[in-house]
Amino acid sequence: MKPYFFLMHGRPALESSEFANVSHGNIHIWVMAPDVDAAEKIALSYVTGYNWIPEATEYALEIQPEQIPTLHEAEARLYRQALERGVAADFVGVKRGDPEGPNVVEMRRMKP
Repeated sequence: MKPYFFLMHGRPALESSEFANVSHGNIHIWVMAPDVDAAEKIALSYVTGYNWIPEATEYALEIQPEQIPTLHEAEARLYRQALERGVAADFVGVKRGDPEGPNVVEMRRMKP
C-alpha cells in the first residue's frame, strides 16, 4: 500500500448536517491504497459517505517517503491516521453567506 493525498473541492449535500451553515469547502484526504485509481475511488466514497458532494479534484498525489518528514503538522496527523485506518480527512468549510471565505469552519473526520 502506498500513501496518496487528494485535495478536493466540494459542498455539503442537502442531507448533510453542515448544509445549513457551510456553503462549500476544501477536503484534505489521505488514503492508503495500491494505486491512484483505487485511492481515488476510496477518497470519493469517503467524501460522499459524509453527505458531501465532491466537485473537483485539485491534487491527486502519490506521496514519496522522503516527503513525509516535511509535512505540515495537520497533514502529518492525517497521514498517521490513514496509516492506522486506511483513510483520513479534514473538511474545511466556508460559512454560508461568506463567499470570500475568511470565516472557515474546520470539520475533522476520522472514519464514517
